[in-house]
Amino acid sequence: MVHRDPKTHCRAVAAIAPASYGTGATNGTGFTKTGFDYAMIILKTGVLGASATLDVKVQESDTLGSGYTDVTGAAFSQKVKASDDNLIYVAQMQLSKRKKFLRVVGTVGAAASIFDVSVVLLEGDRSDGVSIAQAASEAKASPVAASGAGSYEFSV
Repeated sequence: MVHRDPKTHCRAVAAIAPASYGTGATNGTGFTKTGFDYAMIILKTGVLGASATLDVKVQESDTLGSGYTDVTGAAFSQKVKASDDNLIYVAQMQLSKRKKFLRVVGTVGAAASIFDVSVVLLEGDRSDGVSIAQAASEAKASPVAASGAGSYEFSV
């Protein structure tokens, strides 16, 4: 069996660093998808403010730092104070038809809220013969294992 070095076959990106964010949009740091086939987007909510809402989406651009547009279908369902404190949500994105640069945008409504978003970029060929797409599909059928149960959100 061929073993792959995670340092060269996947890359983790802190798309939006963990912090308390006030109301309004927070544009995450842009990053290149070059050399990778899939992205796993991981949204972690902390304590959301009183009556707060949180909307998180993925955007793409041909130029780092400007010209970003929403990726159709690449948005988490809205998170709310009443049910979404301290949970983890996971989504998967195929990168072959995406523009060169991606970023994540989080928009907080009503009250400051704690959250962060990480992205793990992955090559599409795994040494065990299971594709990343197949693994992601299987992940949809099982709950997210974490300190708080969340859900699998979208696949584009």
